[in-house]
Amino acid sequence: MPVSAHLDYKPVLDEFLAHWAMVDSALGADPIVLAQGLNRAGLQALRGDLATKFTDFTHLENDLELAGGSLALRKTALLGRIVQFNGVVRAWWHGQPLGEVLPLAPSVGAAPERYLQVARHILWLWNKLNGSPAPTGITLPLRLGANHDYGRPEFLADVTAFDTDRIAHETADLELALWRAQRDTLERTIHQALVAYARSVIARLGPDAALTHTLPRLTPPQKKRPKPQPTPPP
Repeated sequence: MPVSAHLDYKPVLDEFLAHWAMVDSALGADPIVLAQGLNRAGLQALRGDLATKFTDFTHLENDLELAGGSLALRKTALLGRIVQFNGVVRAWWHGQPLGEVLPLAPSVGAAPERYLQVARHILWLWNKLNGSPAPTGITLPLRLGANHDYGRPEFLADVTAFDTDRIAHETADLELALWRAQRDTLERTIHQALVAYARSVIARLGPDAALTHTLPRLTPPQKKRPKPQPTPPP
């Protein structure tokens, strides 16, 4: 089978390795060694490296998915606290200078960096509010919730946890990008080796040998374009 996708490389390698074993058996004491010093055992090692790469992919993809899920939960919780804080400030500091510098809550789909920007603004403002005279109906330091059990220290802890999850998600994404680059480099090395092997077989055995005719395909055959049909006369 030819290579048309990343997952095709392993079965194609198996076909080439089986073919290489037959060629080396036919050549006896003078087996094929490519110009880069790669023999069949070396190609087998590359096949093992590729198999390990795809095992790593599963772990890295799981890491990214878990980090993304954790970050999404943190974002929802943080947005809820931001909206709650803004509601309290609008209710008790409306028309006052501190109420005029209240940040807008980020949209649900906003980037994590936007959430952190708003959160830092709120941490600054929360500190200012706690140090100002308390409006009627409010006890300072300002605490949110029906039981007044959520204050600035708890919000800071949530922001810190959110940023930790953001970094973990960003790192997992970068690790996956690096994995793809390493996979592509390995596949190019394998592709070049298979091309060199096919050329070596033709050079050693000749174009008419049976083993030459049974060389596995590396690339899909090109589709022939249909010939244009002549336009019938009017």
